Amino acid sequence: MGTINETLTIVTPPPSDYPFVHHLLYERTYPPADGLLLWGATDYADDFYWRCTDSDPDRWTIAVHSRTHGWHDYPLGMADFLVNPLTGQIKPALHAGLGIEQPAAFESWREEARQARESDDWGSRQHPAGADRPPRTAPE
Repeated sequence: MGTINETLTIVTPPPSDYPFVHHLLYERTYPPADGLLLWGATDYADDFYWRCTDSDPDRWTIAVHSRTHGWHDYPLGMADFLVNPLTGQIKPALHAGLGIEQPAAFESWREEARQARESDDWGSRQHPAGADRPPRTAPE
């Protein structure tokens, strides 16, 4: 579990040491009854699934549900789906793009939690791509 450039969340079953695992209503069935297994989502309500149509997970393709563009299928695996927009080979039909412009950086939930503990203000964190964010001001 974690994010790429604080925009694209990568979803996995929660690890046993995830601090909020007892709050999650996460039940994983395999293979999924509808053939779709969620692996990611954006802040803009775009969801990414593996289409589990083969017994070999390396042959699973990608199905995307965008709140503004509906369902689209891509004959790619997850890694290719994430890399190809960077190289311009595909342009997924999404509400606001993937948000993984170069350089892209992945932060695990552990790293995000560590940074939050070390920061008095979540908004003053340094963006993973290296650009400083302006400090967040408290409402008056």
